[in-house]
Amino acid sequence: MIMTALSGALVPLTGLPHWIGDLAPALPAYWAVHGFQAALGGHPAGPYTHAVLAITAITAITVIAGAMAALGTLRRTPRRA
Repeated sequence: MIMTALSGALVPLTGLPHWIGDLAPALPAYWAVHGFQAALGGHPAGPYTHAVLAITAITAITVIAGAMAALGTLRRTPRRA
């Protein structure tokens, strides 16, 4: 819920501190809101495509980082006989 609030999905970014505006583009909810607005606003596919690509990139980075962390944990776990 905190990440959603910091992304500007619940409160406009203009009403939040400046540093949150710099952090928001790193959050998937920020791009989801922009893609949703572009899809409903009748804009051409450009902003919508940009939002989808950003969400895909953030998801890929998260999945890779999670897999690397899981593999690191498995390697450090002692094996049972």
